Amino acid sequence: MRRPVLILGSVLLLLAGMGHPADAAPDEAPGPRAGAGTLAVDIDAVSRQNERLEALLAGHRAGSGGTYFDEATGQLVVRYVDNADGASLKARLDATARHAGDVGIRFERTTTSIDSLRAAARKLDDSRDWAGPHAGRVHQVTLDELRAQLVIHASGEAGQLTAAATRATGFTPRVSVTATGIVQQISRRNDVSLYNGGMALWSGSDGSGSDSAFCTTGFRMTRGGTNSNWMTTAGHCGPNGRIFWHNGRAVARVSSNYEPLGTDVAMLAPWVDGEAFSRYIWFGPTNTSTKRGVTGKNTTWPAVGSAVYVSGANGGLVHGLVTSTTETCAGMRMVQVDTRTGHANDGATLGGDSGAPVVRWNTATSDTTDVVAVGSHACGDGYTTSYFVPIHQVEAATDATVVVGGN
Repeated sequence: MRRPVLILGSVLLLLAGMGHPADAAPDEAPGPRAGAGTLAVDIDAVSRQNERLEALLAGHRAGSGGTYFDEATGQLVVRYVDNADGASLKARLDATARHAGDVGIRFERTTTSIDSLRAAARKLDDSRDWAGPHAGRVHQVTLDELRAQLVIHASGEAGQLTAAATRATGFTPRVSVTATGIVQQISRRNDVSLYNGGMALWSGSDGSGSDSAFCTTGFRMTRGGTNSNWMTTAGHCGPNGRIFWHNGRAVARVSSNYEPLGTDVAMLAPWVDGEAFSRYIWFGPTNTSTKRGVTGKNTTWPAVGSAVYVSGANGGLVHGLVTSTTETCAGMRMVQVDTRTGHANDGATLGGDSGAPVVRWNTATSDTTDVVAVGSHACGDGYTTSYFVPIHQVEAATDATVVVGGN
């Protein structure tokens, strides 16, 4: 069965010729190089292998220095900390069976766990007190996992900020000097018309001033094949007429709410004339800039055991397995999903994910990124269990159909 490309952050950075971090040392000689500058590996297989590695590394917080793909050698590199947990991690990987299409693994010793670097990046980004009189120069602090290095994005004073951050964390950062800082991409939290499903919605004129969204957009819908300017969300998100905000401005209102009629779904209409919705959905973390096209829809209750993704504004992309189609939430029959599956996108749906699109991969098309509309997220316990209204019930309640072609 054809599977989609699931390339994690560390694999996306396929940049040749980059050095290893200063405190890391290669454990083994590099493997054979690809001929004529061409990467002679199956990137889909590498992505899946990297996903399995990330899941294993998560069980060795003190011993993992992270992983990245070395394009020059066609290997996945695993950094392990020079301690007992790192040795245990390396031993586990040495004993792990290989899958078809797996590339070679090279180990690098390091003195720094990836968790400690992530914590340091959060510390520097959450507050600017460490920067003293130069705090106003700092735009953002991130972690470059490819190089295992903190990065300070700033408008100047590189030397002073380097020294201050090193004192605050014990790690020497790289300072990237730009006039305006990072320009925010179009994303789940910074969308423009045509607005996508999975977009963060706020209720009230505070717009996106709060990190936590109020609800999430779902699927573009059409009635009679003529009016396609609708988008779903959860019915409990608000009564008819409620206005939703995004990125500091009003973008949509509830035009029809079907919760009082027994289905937890509502239809949104654009607030501004000339703006519209898209059949694409945001597919990734809370601020993802990755979209996927909806090219099909379920026509009945999904099979128990089938895999789905919930793409919510606050929980991000959450993978789960259907565990029941006869359970109820808020007194309504819905599909129950367990999100403890051992998948890289395991997690919890959160408040504010209501209305989020629930999808599965579309294996019937030639495009490996297409998804199928499965349902509209409605409830969850914030830990392991979520519920959604199946898409055929959404269509029956709204007398509309999911748009699976065009924009």
